[in-house]
Amino acid sequence: MLEISSVLKDNQVVISLKGRLDTVSSKQLEIELEKFIDGPEVVIISFEDLDYISSAGLRVILTYYKKFNSLSKQYILTKMNSLVKEVFDISGFSKFLQIT
Repeated sequence: MLEISSVLKDNQVVISLKGRLDTVSSKQLEIELEKFIDGPEVVIISFEDLDYISSAGLRVILTYYKKFNSLSKQYILTKMNSLVKEVFDISGFSKFLQIT
């Protein structure tokens, strides 16, 4: 199960994830990210309360990195626990995504 909350302030949105980002819930994140295609210049995804991410979750993160990058938006991933960060490291995503 995945809970998503978004806070839009000025020209940035912070999207907070809680729970599991997997095959079942990845569509939910896709729908949420799509809302901000024509919106703020800065998109921040907080992984602070995310316990697990699957390859389906990584696919959504990568797809929207490409979309936001093509629109010259900042796309920042933040507050990952060590297990989630390890998935990004092993997949090679840490090499090109902005992770703080």
